[in-house]
Amino acid sequence: SDYSVIGIIEDVSWQMMQQEELQRKEKERRALIAQAIMSLKVDFLHDQVLEINGNVVDTSLSFADFLKKYISNEVDNKTYHYIQKFMLKENLERKFQQGHDVLKTEFKMGADGSRIWVSYVVNYLVEESQQLLFITLNDIDEQKKEELRLRKLAERDGLSGLYNASMMRSMVNDILHQPMLNEFCQVLLLLDLDNFKMINDTFGHMYGDRILKDTAKILINK
Repeated sequence: SDYSVIGIIEDVSWQMMQQEELQRKEKERRALIAQAIMSLKVDFLHDQVLEINGNVVDTSLSFADFLKKYISNEVDNKTYHYIQKFMLKENLERKFQQGHDVLKTEFKMGADGSRIWVSYVVNYLVEESQQLLFITLNDIDEQKKEELRLRKLAERDGLSGLYNASMMRSMVNDILHQPMLNEFCQVLLLLDLDNFKMINDTFGHMYGDRILKDTAKILINK
């Protein structure tokens, strides 16, 4: 008897590309988990934490409950409320709708006396019709301290520790361009040290430097 063979050729390029993209994202996610102090996978729509550090969460855990259980004792009250505000659902939805798939902030975290700077990164993902948040906390203490050191060098006078002339001009310019509010007042105070040249000429520049340092301390403490 005669046999007929029918072959069907189907283009599966799109499915393969999607699969490869999912594999790539999963590989990146695993690498981020390995580097992070802590990582989270959150169901954004249903406000449920699905994974912590790559481990599936068996019990129902909202993000607010996660913060209270894992984060509240690791940060001060001001930072805790800041994170709560940063993670408000309406705020995140607005950012995501504006096309921001990655949101970042920084704060100090850890036990009192040994707190370190961490980066807090929120990635918005859509996987199999699920809207997910992938959150990582990373140790950036050394980089942040160096950044603050360089910023201080750029913004402050090396001797007195007060803001330098360039920073002062920038701050005054910002104030002048702020909208004027009836209940809000800004004051620019100019100080001059009388006979400072005579102090330098009589006792030397080292003594003059000491006068400037002591004056700066008084201004900062007041």
